[in-house]
Amino acid sequence: MAARKDPRTPAKRRTSRRISIPLSEKGIARTVTDTESDVILHYADDGSLVRIEVISGRRRPRPLPSPENMFMSLKNAAERIGTHPSTVRRAAGSGMLRALPINGQWITTPVWLEEYKKRRRGPGRPRKQPG
Repeated sequence: MAARKDPRTPAKRRTSRRISIPLSEKGIARTVTDTESDVILHYADDGSLVRIEVISGRRRPRPLPSPENMFMSLKNAAERIGTHPSTVRRAAGSGMLRALPINGQWITTPVWLEEYKKRRRGPGRPRKQPG
């Protein structure tokens, strides 16, 4: 005979989990919380995104992203490929670089940045083809 659960025992409460994604080693100066998407954004004094926290109330949260899929701000992406941040913002705005807007802050991944870097032509005017 199967044992019955005691109806007087309280149901397990669902606990929320936070997934924290560090983007920079800078100190946190300002925090913005978006309650609709359950995202907390932490900014440095210079306005750059320092950390993203995602609050998950699901029972089985998605696994943490692997290092190659971590997010980075477009400013950090520009530093990584050695271009001006406005160049990277323009590429994200035109769709050449895959990026996601979160509360007005655009983020991308190293994988997406490498795809853009392979397609991107160098600076300056393209050379004429001989012939």
